[in-house]
Amino acid sequence: MVFERVKDIIVSVLIFAVCILFYIHTKDLVPPADIFPKVVILVFSILGFFLLLKAVFMKRAYEEREEQDLEDEEKGSGKRKWISIVGIVVYIVLMPIVGFYVTSGIFLLLLSMFLIGKKPNVKGSVVPVVVSASVMCILYLTFSVFLRVPVPGGALF
Repeated sequence: MVFERVKDIIVSVLIFAVCILFYIHTKDLVPPADIFPKVVILVFSILGFFLLLKAVFMKRAYEEREEQDLEDEEKGSGKRKWISIVGIVVYIVLMPIVGFYVTSGIFLLLLSMFLIGKKPNVKGSVVPVVVSASVMCILYLTFSVFLRVPVPGGALF
């Protein structure tokens, strides 16, 4: 438990160091081009700050994590890890064929439903569907509308 807390503190300090380094490098960017990098740096800084707060003040979270790790070992979470890795490989292979948005949406939906670990039913499928659709809308708006970055297209999109 203590090792996990120290590790999280070290990671949060490294996140702050990387954010400071990246922020220094974004000083040379002109105003329209500096928005996205600075937003990403801000988000990572906030997440690093939350990780530091958790590591310093939330001892109970590490105790619960330790209990969860013991339960996962009993349930065989190694199977989940390998299925996730195989899913990522299939995602990478299918993306140029099917298309980025379709493959990402399906992958995100299936992986989130799989990682929840409950039997699929209508009520339990609502949250993964809403989250997947929301993430795909945000990705579409970010890449295609805002940044106008070409993404791998395929037969479906």
